[in-house]
Amino acid sequence: ITHFGRMPEQLQDLPEKLVTHSSAHHDLSVFAGQDVTVIGGGASAVDVAVFLSEWGATTSLVARSGKLKFAGAPSGKPRTN
Repeated sequence: ITHFGRMPEQLQDLPEKLVTHSSAHHDLSVFAGQDVTVIGGGASAVDVAVFLSEWGATTSLVARSGKLKFAGAPSGKPRTN
């Protein structure tokens, strides 16, 4: 997901020890025992929040929208676009 990595402008000047994009991490176990806030409303943000929790982090998910975005369940039909 590195090509989708975008850091909100409001967070860009914070030190990397406090704010990183999920694409910078390959081993979420390093967050065990830490409080981690995931900012995002898509499937990747939800996945990262769940994985962090599974590795022992206290995890919060913050999204600007009232709905989370997923591609949806597979219909079993091939895509036409």
